[in-house]
Amino acid sequence: MGGERRAAVSIAVRMEISTDAAISALLNAKQGAVQSEIAFSVAAKALDAQQAAGDAAVGLIESAARLGKAAGRGERFDAVR
Repeated sequence: MGGERRAAVSIAVRMEISTDAAISALLNAKQGAVQSEIAFSVAAKALDAQQAAGDAAVGLIESAARLGKAAGRGERFDAVR
């Protein structure tokens, strides 16, 4: 009977270790998923900021082009020597 009891205790200990390992793996996977979600969110914000900066630069260039045309430049060729 002593051998049966030891075997039962051994199985119970292995099951407890298995359960702990499974819970640990699940928690690690969840933590990894949260970290990935945060990283993607931060990258999306950075991309949005770059897009806004690019749009502003294009707007400035377009404004400068309109001002140059409004001043009468480019209508005829003026060469000064």
